[in-house]
Amino acid sequence: MTLSQSIRSLDFFENLNDEQIDVLSNFSFISKYEKDSILFYETDLKTNLLFLVSGLIKIYKYDKFDNEIFLYHIYSNSLISELSNLTFAR
Repeated sequence: MTLSQSIRSLDFFENLNDEQIDVLSNFSFISKYEKDSILFYETDLKTNLLFLVSGLIKIYKYDKFDNEIFLYHIYSNSLISELSNLTFAR
């Protein structure tokens, strides 16, 4: 699947025309991760919007006793919404 096809496959971008998809493609990229990879930690500074094109992501954290606490899953065709400290340049 090409980058443009991946963007088109996301419901979030379903109303974009071909020109808008092309513009978005110019500064977008696809990353593939192995199973059990960690995309980022809670304290990481996030500067990108991330979309899950395919697969499943498990969101979890650890408590003060080092117990894993499952929070939720993120499914294909979704915005990865762990953006609490996303910063934007003005």
